[in-house]
Amino acid sequence: MIKYAFYQSKAYLGLVKQRREFPIPGNSCFNAYKRANLPADGPEIVHVFEYVNWDQKVIEKTLKERTGWVRPAGETSWRYDCILEPLLDYTYKKEFGISSAGMYLSGLVRAGLLSREEGLKALESKEKEEVLNRALVNVLDFLKVPERVKAKFLQN
Repeated sequence: MIKYAFYQSKAYLGLVKQRREFPIPGNSCFNAYKRANLPADGPEIVHVFEYVNWDQKVIEKTLKERTGWVRPAGETSWRYDCILEPLLDYTYKKEFGISSAGMYLSGLVRAGLLSREEGLKALESKEKEEVLNRALVNVLDFLKVPERVKAKFLQN
């Protein structure tokens, strides 16, 4: 219980820090769990998938035809264009037993957009321990994480 309270407090303080560094007028940084009220003259948020159904095959086909996009290698084209994605996958896999890609694939299976077998095949290639570890080492190197700390990640 003490460990839980410690990590919850640490997460909350991180959110408070974020709100202090990137203030939005009219929002308290000390009520970090409350959704921020955006100013009326701020950017408009459009929730695309309230208007368009998610279908990876149709999206990929449209991108190829209209933009000349080339699908990346692998079982799924879904990914973040972020150096930190492997850290996210490591964290999710460690905490929940499934990577963020696995969560995405399971959503496709539940929605009937992908068979369970296809999802498991894609998941297997995404969650191989050596693949996750190699990608994680790249992130830790990029962040200049000391070797002793890196070793702790790779031991667990």
